[in-house]
Amino acid sequence: IYSRTNGYLKEWHVDSGDEVIEWQMLAEIDIPEIDQELQQAKATLGQLQARQHTAEANRRLAQITLDRYEKLLASKTITGQEFDERQATYATASSTVDAAKADVAAGEANVQRLSELQAFSKIYAPFSGIITTRTIEVGHLVSASNVVSQSLYRLAKTDPVRVFINVPQIYSHGVNIGLQAELVVREMPGRRFVGKVTRTARAIDPLTRTLRTEIEVPNHDQALLTGSYVQVRLQVARENPPLLIPASALTFD
Repeated sequence: IYSRTNGYLKEWHVDSGDEVIEWQMLAEIDIPEIDQELQQAKATLGQLQARQHTAEANRRLAQITLDRYEKLLASKTITGQEFDERQATYATASSTVDAAKADVAAGEANVQRLSELQAFSKIYAPFSGIITTRTIEVGHLVSASNVVSQSLYRLAKTDPVRVFINVPQIYSHGVNIGLQAELVVREMPGRRFVGKVTRTARAIDPLTRTLRTEIEVPNHDQALLTGSYVQVRLQVARENPPLLIPASALTFD
């Protein structure tokens, strides 16, 4: 889990080994620069909105004046040149209003962007799982970059667990989705873990001549630890199985 903003770690709420639920708060980051930028952006937005109100008032005044000059032009009281000038004044006022609205929209977008950055000061769990690693301390500088040294937490979803195996090419045709798989954990010889094949690479690795296969195994009691080494037994049926006989049945001459 990484940060989306820069700042100093203010507080962390969970530690390694803690079980968290989705959207649970994990840590808080102090971001004084973003807070100040947001306040400045809100003040700038207020100025832009005031300018928009002024521009709209000027346009209303230009519209009223233009209507009056239109009546005076009908009675031959003013010249056509004066009426054209008032029309130009109204057009300019309308353009100023449009520009002011665009500035306000840009200011609102900037405030929204900074508000979202401010919301990134609180780190939440993207899914339920167990915190396996905490790499932060209070006061640490946090940067918004996907660098290993800048990671805040490592969160693992451990129920079910995913097991990855490489099936030799000779048995690959017998591996299908839904095929039952049994895990052998040397540390727990009397325990039986049963899962099933959920997906395969559907392609043979040209370097190892194996099929990358993923197996899901229920882990309600958290007995299986992520990152462990296990063995997998698959009941794979071959179309043309070889004939197996004991070595004692052969006579070498």
